[in-house]
Amino acid sequence: MVSASKDTKKAEISAHEADNTGKVLKHINQTIRDSASASDVLMKSFENISVQVNNFQTTLADVSSFLQEIDMQTERMNTAMRSLADQSGDVRAEQTKADQLKQKIAESFADLSQATENVNTELTVMFNSIQSLTDVVAKTRDVEAETSRTIGTLNALITHTGHIEGIENAHKNPSGSIAG
Repeated sequence: MVSASKDTKKAEISAHEADNTGKVLKHINQTIRDSASASDVLMKSFENISVQVNNFQTTLADVSSFLQEIDMQTERMNTAMRSLADQSGDVRAEQTKADQLKQKIAESFADLSQATENVNTELTVMFNSIQSLTDVVAKTRDVEAETSRTIGTLNALITHTGHIEGIENAHKNPSGSIAG
């Protein structure tokens, strides 16, 4: 009788522990689902950032085209100015000033072109970072899915182990009724 009482007590403790473990596993599973939701929000944010960066890159391409057009217009203007300088000494003096201005403009355009190239380089780095983060989110989702499957397997093992212990306890207690 004492042995049966101890076995019953062990079975109750085991059932209680299995129930507590099941609650913990459910909590972990909920946390994983919450993490997956957060991953989805993060992924959408990265997609929005990517769209904005693409739009910015298009704007930079438009600026670059504009600068090329201005450069061609500057060249046409220089040709016209040289023609006028040939006809008058006064115009030649102004040509010198215009050349200096043209040089400053060309330097400014060169600086702007360099800045545009630097921005494009930074955008490339940003795209690569976004891709890396997207890869990390995808890997995190894979790990979440694997963890969920493992928790399911553990739940099944706990349930199965509890059932087997109940059967073993019933067979050890010949005077008691067999439950399970």
